[in-house]
Amino acid sequence: MAAITRLHEATLQLRAGPVVVFGAVFHSTYHLFEESEGGIRHYGRANDADVDDFEKYLEEGGKCAYVFTEFPSNPILVSVNLERLRRLADKYHFFLVVDDTCASFANIDLLGVADVIITSLTKAFSGYADVMAGSLVLNPNRTLSYAPLKQTISSRFHNELFEADAAHLLANSESYLARCVIHNRNATALASYFHSLSLDAASPVAQVHYPPHSPGSNYLAPFLRKPTAEYPAPGYGYLLSVEFGTVEQAAAFYDAVNFFQGPHIGAHLTISMPYNMMVYGKDDPEVHAAYGLKPQQIRITVGLEDQEVLLQRCAEALSKMEKTT
Repeated sequence: MAAITRLHEATLQLRAGPVVVFGAVFHSTYHLFEESEGGIRHYGRANDADVDDFEKYLEEGGKCAYVFTEFPSNPILVSVNLERLRRLADKYHFFLVVDDTCASFANIDLLGVADVIITSLTKAFSGYADVMAGSLVLNPNRTLSYAPLKQTISSRFHNELFEADAAHLLANSESYLARCVIHNRNATALASYFHSLSLDAASPVAQVHYPPHSPGSNYLAPFLRKPTAEYPAPGYGYLLSVEFGTVEQAAAFYDAVNFFQGPHIGAHLTISMPYNMMVYGKDDPEVHAAYGLKPQQIRITVGLEDQEVLLQRCAEALSKMEKTT
């Protein structure tokens, strides 16, 4: 949030207008934009129709300070058409800011499209939930945005990162790529398991939100990094959401599943949370449900446990859930 706030303050010195947001974003990010002078213009579904509407808004003279999107978004892994937004940014001269925290920059490379890439280093980069940091990367390949953003941010910059935190973050990051391989493998295994259940009309699992099963996955896939000897299996990251038929079923699964519970993501241990219910349950829940953040979804962020252990725990939770609902 510090990185997002500092960028937001700098950007509004250069351009007027609302922040245009595509897809779900972290609730504190949403409130920052909502409370800023230009306000927020939110396209929650982040689908082609939303981009069509945004393009029409621009053609009719609508203002935009910058576009902000999580790619893919937390908690339902929706991905907008970034390449199309890049073309609109070039035509109408706004900044394109992308938060890659959920997939993590080990897996995706956004320097071909984004003016700015924001990442929470607290999550997979640290990986152990014991230090906080954030980063923003100004893309030197975007010559029209890089110089003014660099000058404005540099003029306001002062170091806010405690030295011991920096040292601890660096030490944690030594296993970053190795952990990301396990995160990708575990999340893919759980997503495949829940997706197979969702194909049965009698199953309490309605759907799973994780590529390739989440909207816009075809827009995300081209940004996957190529395999290398150091990182042989790029993937889609550690986060998925499981949607049940009813809130009662979701609650029963959450109570039964043998995972840690809490809001953190990208750690070494698997954590579950009824994210939408807890974050948006009293904050216009119908508005957020309309673009996909439904209360009957349970968010799971996988850790480094054995894949078979995670699958077994989910199967056991479903068995207990079916006996109580």
